[in-house]
Amino acid sequence: MKAAVFHGTHDLRFENVPAPAIGPGDVLIRVAYAGICGSDIHTFHGMQANIHSRPPGPRVLGHEVSGTVIEVGENVTAHHAGERVSCIPWLTCGECAYCRRGLVNHCPKKTLLGGAMAELVAAPQGTVYPPARTRSPSVAPR
Repeated sequence: MKAAVFHGTHDLRFENVPAPAIGPGDVLIRVAYAGICGSDIHTFHGMQANIHSRPPGPRVLGHEVSGTVIEVGENVTAHHAGERVSCIPWLTCGECAYCRRGLVNHCPKKTLLGGAMAELVAAPQGTVYPPARTRSPSVAPR
């Protein structure tokens, strides 16, 4: 599959890479859109010591993603093939003061998911969400 592979400062290449494998609790997503986050820009410019610990390249960038589920691991119960989804871009500890208050973006143990600037990305089911169901503005609530 094609992916944007970061090799080092100012060195981003579009290459063929193996498709990601999924584990029993993972969801495989065919990427429709991948956002470019500020941390991706910092990484590209060599600022590895930003607020997110980022390993050096080579690695596929990207963690803000939406697309369609094409496969689920054997323990996944919340999603199914064909479902449109988006993905929260990080894993947190769930135990620190920030996580307990719902401020998970401040978790000191937060790790970013990666690999979204590719045709396929694997993500843990707990980070994957279907689109919000909203009413059409023309429909008045009853």
